[in-house]
Amino acid sequence: MNYNSEVWGFVNAEVLERVQRKFCKWLINVKRSTNTLSLYSELGRFPLFIERHIRMVKYFLKLHGIKRENCILNAVLMEELKDLSDNPQVINWISRIKSILEPAGFAEVWLFPESVCVKGFVPVLRNRLRDIYITGWRASIDTHTSLYLYKEIKSTFQMSPYITLLQNIKYRNILAKLRLSSHNLQIESGRHYKIPRHDRKCILCNLNDIEDEFHFVLICPFYSDLRAQLIP
Repeated sequence: MNYNSEVWGFVNAEVLERVQRKFCKWLINVKRSTNTLSLYSELGRFPLFIERHIRMVKYFLKLHGIKRENCILNAVLMEELKDLSDNPQVINWISRIKSILEPAGFAEVWLFPESVCVKGFVPVLRNRLRDIYITGWRASIDTHTSLYLYKEIKSTFQMSPYITLLQNIKYRNILAKLRLSSHNLQIESGRHYKIPRHDRKCILCNLNDIEDEFHFVLICPFYSDLRAQLIP
C-alpha cells in the first residue's frame, strides 16, 4: 500500500489507513467502531504514514548521495530547493521533508544531508517518529471516555502478550472485545445512545449497578453459575 510513497508519501491517505484498521479489527474480531488508539496499541501496530515518511527521508538522503549523479533528479531537487529558498512558505516535496525532519529534532540532517550515513540514520529516525506517536497516544488515550478501562490495563505501546499466547482464537477474540470495550454491555452501548454513564445500569440483575466489565465478570448474579464453573 505504500508503494512508491517516496514521491507521494506526504498525503494523508486515510483510505489506506482504513484498510489497515479494517484488517486489524478482522484479526481480533472487534467492532468496526473500536477505538483506533486501543486497536493499534493492542496489536503493536503503527499508522502507515510513519513508514511513508521514513521512505521519503531515505530517498531525500539518496538524492544527495548515491543518486547525485542523476542529472534529471538532481535538477528537480535543486529547483525545489531554490523555490523553498525564494519563498519559505512554499509547499512542495522538499518542504515536506523539512517538515518531517525539523519537528523530530533532525534539523542538522536537513541542513547537511550529504554528511549523513543513510543506513545508520534510518533506524534512528524510525524510533524517533514512533516515540513521537507514542507520546501523542499516551496523551490522547486519557481524553477518550470509551477507554476508561483500557488506560488502566495498558501502560506500554506494544503487542499484548495474549495475542500470541492464546492459541484458541475464540478465547483470544473474546478477551480482545472485553479489553477494547468492543462489546454490548450497557457501559458501552449506552454511550452510543447518549445515556448518562450513571444510568447505564445492568438489566439482568437488581443490584442497580452500572453494567461495566467489572460488574459483568465478577459481580452480576445472572452469571454466578458460569463464574463458579469457569473462573477457577
